[in-house]
Amino acid sequence: MGAAGPILVFLTLLAPGVLGQCKFLPRYPFAKPKIQSDQSEFAVGKTWEYECLPGYFKKSFIVTCLKTSQWSNAQQFCKRKSCTVPKELLHGSVHTPQGIVFGATITFSCDKGYRLMGDSSAMCTILDNTVTWDKDLPLCESIPCEPPPTISNGDFHGSNREYFYYGMVVTYQCHVGQNGKKLFDLLGEKSIYCTSKDNQVGIWNSPPPQCIPVVKCPFPEVENGVVESGFRLSFSLNDSVMFKCKPGFTMKGSNTVWCQPNSKWNPPLPKCFKGCLPPPHTHHGNYNQLDEEFFAVGQEVFYSCEPGYTLIGTNPIQCTSLGTWSHLAPKCEVKSCDDIPDQLLNGRVIAPPNLQLGAEVSFVCNKGYRLNGQSSSQCVSEGMRVLWSNKFPVCEHKEKGIFCDPPPSIKNGRSSYHSGPVALNAVVTYTCISTFRLIGERRLFCISKDNVNGIWDKAPPICEYYNRNSVCSEPIIPGGYRTKTSRPPFRHGDAVTFSCNANFTMKGNKTVWCQANRKWGPTPLPICESDIPLECPSLPTIANGHHTGESVASFAPGLTVTYSCEPGYLLLGENTIHCLSSGDWSAVAPTCKEAQCEPPRSFLNGQIKRPTSFGVGATVNFSCNEGYRLQGPLSSQCVIVEQRTFWTKMPACEEILCPSPPPILNGRHTGTSSVIFRYGRTVSYTCDPGPEKGVNFILVGERTIRCTTDSQKTGTWSGPAPRCELSVSEVRCPPPQIPRGQISSGQRDQYSYNDTVVFACIFGFTMKGSRAVRCNAQGTWEPSVPVCEKDCQAPPKILNGQKEDRHRVRFDPGTSIRYSCDPGYVLVGEESIRCTPDGVWIPTAPICKAAECEPVGKQVFKKPKNQFIRPDVNSSCDEGYRLGESVYQQCRGTFPWFMEIRLCKDITCPPPPVIHSGAHSGSSSEDVLYGTTVTYTCYPGPERGVKYNLIGESTIRCVSNDQGTGIWSGPAPLCKLSLPAVQCSHVRIANGYKISGKEAPYFYNDSVVFKCDDGFILRGSRQVRCKANNTWDPEIPVCEKEAQCQPLGEDVQKPPVGSPVVPANTSCQDGYRMKNYTYQKCQDDENRVWFQKIPVCEIINCKDPPRINNGKHRGVLPGGFRYGNEVSYECDQGFDLLGEKSIRCIIDSKGNGSWSGPAPRCIKSRPVTHCPNPEVMHGHKLNKTYSSYSHNDILHIACNPGFIMNGSHLIRCHTNNKWVPGVPTCIKKAFLGCQRPLAISHGNHTGGDITRFSPGMSIMYSCNQGYLLVGEALLLCTHEGTWNRPAPYCKEVNCSFPEHLNGIQNGLEPGRMYQYGAVVTLACEDGYTLEGSPQSQCQEDHRWNPPLAVCKSPSSLAPLIAGFSAGVIALFCLGVVTLRMILKHRERNYYTNTNHKEDVHLEALDIYSADPYSPAN
Repeated sequence: MGAAGPILVFLTLLAPGVLGQCKFLPRYPFAKPKIQSDQSEFAVGKTWEYECLPGYFKKSFIVTCLKTSQWSNAQQFCKRKSCTVPKELLHGSVHTPQGIVFGATITFSCDKGYRLMGDSSAMCTILDNTVTWDKDLPLCESIPCEPPPTISNGDFHGSNREYFYYGMVVTYQCHVGQNGKKLFDLLGEKSIYCTSKDNQVGIWNSPPPQCIPVVKCPFPEVENGVVESGFRLSFSLNDSVMFKCKPGFTMKGSNTVWCQPNSKWNPPLPKCFKGCLPPPHTHHGNYNQLDEEFFAVGQEVFYSCEPGYTLIGTNPIQCTSLGTWSHLAPKCEVKSCDDIPDQLLNGRVIAPPNLQLGAEVSFVCNKGYRLNGQSSSQCVSEGMRVLWSNKFPVCEHKEKGIFCDPPPSIKNGRSSYHSGPVALNAVVTYTCISTFRLIGERRLFCISKDNVNGIWDKAPPICEYYNRNSVCSEPIIPGGYRTKTSRPPFRHGDAVTFSCNANFTMKGNKTVWCQANRKWGPTPLPICESDIPLECPSLPTIANGHHTGESVASFAPGLTVTYSCEPGYLLLGENTIHCLSSGDWSAVAPTCKEAQCEPPRSFLNGQIKRPTSFGVGATVNFSCNEGYRLQGPLSSQCVIVEQRTFWTKMPACEEILCPSPPPILNGRHTGTSSVIFRYGRTVSYTCDPGPEKGVNFILVGERTIRCTTDSQKTGTWSGPAPRCELSVSEVRCPPPQIPRGQISSGQRDQYSYNDTVVFACIFGFTMKGSRAVRCNAQGTWEPSVPVCEKDCQAPPKILNGQKEDRHRVRFDPGTSIRYSCDPGYVLVGEESIRCTPDGVWIPTAPICKAAECEPVGKQVFKKPKNQFIRPDVNSSCDEGYRLGESVYQQCRGTFPWFMEIRLCKDITCPPPPVIHSGAHSGSSSEDVLYGTTVTYTCYPGPERGVKYNLIGESTIRCVSNDQGTGIWSGPAPLCKLSLPAVQCSHVRIANGYKISGKEAPYFYNDSVVFKCDDGFILRGSRQVRCKANNTWDPEIPVCEKEAQCQPLGEDVQKPPVGSPVVPANTSCQDGYRMKNYTYQKCQDDENRVWFQKIPVCEIINCKDPPRINNGKHRGVLPGGFRYGNEVSYECDQGFDLLGEKSIRCIIDSKGNGSWSGPAPRCIKSRPVTHCPNPEVMHGHKLNKTYSSYSHNDILHIACNPGFIMNGSHLIRCHTNNKWVPGVPTCIKKAFLGCQRPLAISHGNHTGGDITRFSPGMSIMYSCNQGYLLVGEALLLCTHEGTWNRPAPYCKEVNCSFPEHLNGIQNGLEPGRMYQYGAVVTLACEDGYTLEGSPQSQCQEDHRWNPPLAVCKSPSSLAPLIAGFSAGVIALFCLGVVTLRMILKHRERNYYTNTNHKEDVHLEALDIYSADPYSPAN
């Protein structure tokens, strides 16, 4: 270039944007100039020719320098070529999101349960001037699993025991003892399956189960609860028991528990308690007493809300006696902040959807205005209220200057900004706190791009916690260099600044920092691009490989070259390199290394045909030895998977096995059916001896067969099995007969030896026995001819007992069902019932009656542990009582059992409510018995002329609510004061005024309060009241002039004669008395002198209280006994107090202290040598009654009928004058009720909504349409708490249709089943005559009544046509009979009232006006 080169560069740098010129030739990723040029300027209108790169359809185009100093657009000229459509991937999918054009990448994935063997993607690249995929299609093979783990005391089984693939299931089972005895319990899931987490390695979905010793759990017992289901004598693993609480109790915990492997119940056994479970929680709120698990009846719970929420609902809520809460839990509703302004002057408001807690409102100013204040405000809580976090801003007009918003804050750092707007060109500096390093530019500048708004020139830096171990590698950029201010090692926080060489321009930030992750940042390393782009040198070809630039003549900056290896080679190094603007390649060219697979292992039971080499694509072929077959592919290929070599799935040689040799009739073969028959094994057949003398079996066919293979290498026998034919003489069997059945096949005129007959039963009956019988050599049928029977419905359930039906669903005729009763019950009736061929159970099912308890020992009030208890669940109490606790009586039996006896306790009401200004006739401290009536009265009025009136009912009665709790029949009345019609006079006070009280007129009980003017003092009461006699009480006070006393000297006992005297106080406080007066000399403001008379008060004392013999008093105080003090007396042991126990210090008529009364006396106690007459409520004494009893007297106590004694029936008068062991109590017994009656299939009973059945109540059973009630319909509840007879059942009744339907036009439908009570109407075809009643009804004996009519054909009417008169007579008789039958059936309501025409059609009536079997009729 000579001297022109530097001048050209200088001009380029001096004027890079001269209008009317284009700079360097444009660079395109898809094309290159046909003629390269290093010219840096081109005149407007200059054109240049380009050609498309390989991979694009070959085409040239021209670009032009436009007047805008830009080159014309060339994007539309070069179109990419397309690769071939990829093949389908077996067990997988090919994804083409970018299409299949040059440069596109496709990906491969396998179906669930398969893994990828090969590359996961391929790219459409250039190879030999054509576009092709750079990778081969991979394979998808099943994901294998390791063999399943073995377990102790057990084994697994599955479809294969050698190979295990994705989705395969194996099932475990435990070993058993002799005769199938259970030795272990299986703990865990019995089946596991092969799965995968990464779609590469197969794993089992869960650990295998365990075989543990047999588990036994203890007998579960819940206090105040009963077992609802699951009762057993012993409990094993996974057995469950369901509980329910007794009436009035609430359950805490799960009602169902399971027996666990640790021989414990889980969840833990529940508890039944009186009260409530914890109340429900409320969102954004809580309640007090959170730590309590149980809440007593009547206990209250208070709810409260979090700040910012309001409580909506009832608060508090109370635990009721039903075990439920009185109200639903209240809710906490979120509060809302005050309304926000709709508009913002010179701006706008961005409002949230609601103004609730957490809502945020934003503010934006119009152009030319800026925000003074925060740009947003949030609804937050402060204490119990909600408010906006910031004041609402205003939009102020921008001044002439340009300002930036406050700079952004950074975490773990600070900026030099303080407050206010930031002017243009201002600088903000960031720093980090100690132990943190600054990453990024320290300074931010306020700039403007539009000369209107100010913005910050870059993002703020970040502060990273210092990591002393973080060291970054030396950064290198082509075409540039690092400044000398930075040198290695580069530690966390160090900065490096770059500069570009001459003729290079930098893109990106020139400074980067060493970050904690050992990488340079926060922006990428800069790039030095050559101002004069230089082409890269040609790339050498690589051995056994290619690259996409082999056909490219020159390599412009930005061009990308992709390397690929020939099949069978692996690429070592970067597969893609780029041409930089500096003319250098971004990386060294890679190399291709030949790929080799490891030699395959030895092949068990087979041979391998090995190739000469084991390179990629090499194939090994497999074959099996004789007697084995290939399981899997015939060959395996060496493939590359993710730069590693693998053999594809290899097969295995499986031993060829034949199935069990076919059995032959009347013969056998060597070996057993359970033995495995290997390839080459032979079996021989022989015939059995003849069934009887003269009958022999002859072998026909090959005696020996051999295990061989077919064309598919499947084990098969060399030939068919021979057969044994019978050589018999002439044998005949009689024709077989089957009641309620018929011969369906094999019917002949004569039956020879080995003839077979197959039977079928008529509709509704089931066959018992073999449906096929054979004629044997003795001329008889074997097996015996079957019988046709009808199945029975499920046997009836019985209360308090079980049926041993082993959970059967079907009950064949002849089946016997045995019944047994629960402990505490005895069986009444036959122990077993049997199903008859008619489908009926005989005899009637027994019942379990409560066993008569033969008492063993005394009744106990504490529930026995680990014993069977017959619960009492149907007891109730008389009026005035409710169910209380229970007693338990041990009863004699095959094993001991206990009978629960419920007791009744009195219903009591709380003490009657106390009323103001009145009293009632009851006690205020003790509960009141049910039925007690309390009368209320009002007190006299407070003064004459005033009285209280009773408002409401004067009496209330103790009754009970639905829960048996005692309540009062109504609220207590009120005592309201009856005010008299009085009016007091106007009231005024000189030198004073009223400070409270109404204005005149004044009525009863109105009051007025007075106050004196300044300088005056009040004499009398400051408050007066209007009385019932129209006067004020007390008298109206007066205001006297108050003299202001300025003391002169000390007090004197007596003033000089003639001196003015003013009294100060006139009385002493309570407990004090006036002793004398003292005088205080006073002077006022006008120097006038007078004396103030002041009383002197002394305390009132009493003398010491009198002492008493054989006793003492309490209450001695230091300093004597003052007014109001009280002392109490007590006697020594053996003495009784006679008189008032306490006396008090009071004032007598003379003003002296004295005691309120004389002291009491202590007299000798009289010795007591007897016991009082014991009172036993609901009981009586068996021996004579006295008012008192001497020591050692013995009494016999008995309870009244219906009551149980708690205590001893024998009591003795002890020397301490008390009965021992204590007077017993008699508690009322509850009377028994019946349990809910059994529900029956296809029927129902009355009283379905009744929960308790008392003695004497009855129910009625009835059946659904088409069913007949078998048994008594009426059941009565007895006083023993049982029903008087077992429940009936509903029997299905069906009628069949006749075999011949000749001539019937409509009516009977073939195959239809007609239920009991159904009515059919028959009609004949034209030319046929109906013989019989046109209507019939299905009866309980499965027959039609009257019998179904038949249709006679015309041929049968020839005699009638020949004899006309005889025909008329016959028709007349038939009409009379038909009329009588219709009238008869109308009486029985067998058909509906419809108009019948001549051609009557059949209909099955599903609704009846009267059911003859309904108990209601």
